[in-house]
Amino acid sequence: MTTESIPAEVSGQIPRLLTVPEVALRLRISQRSLWRLIANGQIVAPLRIGGLVRWRESDIADWLLQNCPKTSRSNSLENGMIDRKEIGTIKDDHANDMGEGT
Repeated sequence: MTTESIPAEVSGQIPRLLTVPEVALRLRISQRSLWRLIANGQIVAPLRIGGLVRWRESDIADWLLQNCPKTSRSNSLENGMIDRKEIGTIKDDHANDMGEGT
């Protein structure tokens, strides 16, 4: 779906979602390092959409502006975030989506 197909009054309300590679690139870290940050509760919790992992662009920007505070693991789990056992499964699913191996 392109922004041209979204009515102007709604397009400003739809957050831009970032993928694992996009967040890693913005932070200038490897994807593996990003997964470690997630597992350790050191980054704002991503959204889970089916098997996909995404971040609101504004959440990453806010997290950076706040000097990258450590996040609460319990808060991450309440928001539908992943626990350590799920990290491997999600990485595998993402690799399959991207046509990569683990």
